Amino acid sequence: MDNHFDVDHAKTLLDSLQEERNALNLKQSQSLLSKVDNLQIQEYQMPRTHRIVVLDDVPERKGSYHEALFRLQGVIYERELPPLNETRTRIRLSDAPYLRQHVGITGLGLAYMTDAVDNIHRLYAKFERALQSQDLHPWAADQSCGYNTMEFQQIAGTLPLDGVDPDGVLRRMLGNGIVHTEENTVLYMKANKPDLPNLKWRYQDINPANFSIGDIVEIQFTIMAVRQKQGDYKIIFVLKSLTLLDDSISLAASVSRNKAAVLQMKPMNAANLLKRIHYDDSDDEREVSEEGQVRKNLASLRIRETVSDGPMTSPHDKN
Repeated sequence: MDNHFDVDHAKTLLDSLQEERNALNLKQSQSLLSKVDNLQIQEYQMPRTHRIVVLDDVPERKGSYHEALFRLQGVIYERELPPLNETRTRIRLSDAPYLRQHVGITGLGLAYMTDAVDNIHRLYAKFERALQSQDLHPWAADQSCGYNTMEFQQIAGTLPLDGVDPDGVLRRMLGNGIVHTEENTVLYMKANKPDLPNLKWRYQDINPANFSIGDIVEIQFTIMAVRQKQGDYKIIFVLKSLTLLDDSISLAASVSRNKAAVLQMKPMNAANLLKRIHYDDSDDEREVSEEGQVRKNLASLRIRETVSDGPMTSPHDKN
């Protein structure tokens, strides 16, 4: 984001959208701003991780649980998203374990992001207790332009495939210690809400290439602690879906940026224009030169004929 991006307008719109979205009572996910006291940590084996879970509130399923899915809104300040095209990307097989799509969002200094960060610290304390004596790497929110930010990614060593690997760049890496499971699946959507009151949000699938820096989005994600090579654990935020809420401000910034670039372009002077329209091919130049000479010769011939014939006279002109 640069000086063409209307930060004040973005703050107003983001604050309104996050308030409306976080007030929704969705079955599949909960706002990161909601209470986290009832959440627990559960160890998973495939892959081996510790994750945040919700106990099922169903009598016949007492003791069962499911992984908690959170949602958070923000403005994209960085992203690395599909599709991955072979023509513009060169990937070595040794790089495959480190490939992952990710997106970073900022709250532009709004208070709700501070509340979200505070809840992450509360969940961090739950991870510490669950891991007991095992080391857990400290967590702190990232910073960009003085604002709190958060980054969401895939699990290392897994690759996205369906719909995001048109040239088969990643598919050819399977079988070399690289796997593709449900952990890879990321949904890309656009949310629309009619202007009429009491109408629900509607969602449609979109291409991940449609997301740009400055877009206001909502992210659904899970939180887990993964073990690193050094033996300690690290908290990561696993990207599950990316939903476009508004792109009007980022589009306006693009238009403003393009207009500014045009104004900075130097006007082409007459000499440059003549150079551009000058024939580059010598044969073309020769043909044009010969045609011009023919025209001159014909004109000269007509003038000589007129002079040699003399003026026309009438018999009455004689004495």
